[in-house]
Amino acid sequence: MALARVNAKIAHPAYRRSIDACAPARKHARIMRLLPAILATWMILLTFPVTAADRLTVFAAASLGEVMTRIGEAYARQHGTALRFSFAASSTLARQVEAGAPADIIVSANADWMQYLQARSAIVSDSRIILARNALALVGHRDRFPAPLPLARAIADLAAGERMAIGDPAHVPAGIYARQALTGLHLWADMRPRMVYAADVRAALALVARGEAALALTYVTDARIAADDVTLMEVLPDHLHDAITYPAAIVAGRDSLESRRFMAFLDSADVAAILRGAGFRKDVQP
Repeated sequence: MALARVNAKIAHPAYRRSIDACAPARKHARIMRLLPAILATWMILLTFPVTAADRLTVFAAASLGEVMTRIGEAYARQHGTALRFSFAASSTLARQVEAGAPADIIVSANADWMQYLQARSAIVSDSRIILARNALALVGHRDRFPAPLPLARAIADLAAGERMAIGDPAHVPAGIYARQALTGLHLWADMRPRMVYAADVRAALALVARGEAALALTYVTDARIAADDVTLMEVLPDHLHDAITYPAAIVAGRDSLESRRFMAFLDSADVAAILRGAGFRKDVQP
């Protein structure tokens, strides 16, 4: 009897009309849940339209901004091909490439993020090279720290309320290296409450340059760029963290004669000279 009443209710025209009336609302709710992902995808596509044959789009880590621009200018002079750059945290770039953003080349500041893409067949694995290496550096606001101090002394000298900036160690390579170094020196637990996490290494540097943080752990190349605003306090020993490398590769589906030519250029003596001039370490491949 109960089942018969249920069936009768479902069959009643008024019930069917109420179900039909709810359907647009449910569809609207599903669209609203998907809207952020849809908008993010369209923003990527609108920002980077399909590249022409005479142009390459290069996604590169934030810490490579100035040097990759110079490399791009040198490549354009030699080969007549314009380069379009997008600079951001390596984690952000990797996820954009994974989502299908139309990049031809990606240069990361972390081998793990490049491996993340390789595991998902998002790069051409045989094109992968190590573009450069870097070192981790402690920087201080120039007015607060006019003279260099080693890391332990600088931390001990911090006043109440003063903070240290690093890239977010959950995903930013420079922040991951900073956490490794501070952990190895048994300083992480004490400093963690005084940390301010930045979206990328350049954002951490900017916090110190503006005086919003007293100290930051960045790359030594970043410290050189902001030399007017920050004091290079100490270059940390390499053994305190994983090797800081910049792997580069062609994005899957973008393998072409032009992309291969650019990858060969990245491994050239001309690029090595540009990188070393900016403070990077570069070993020319045999």
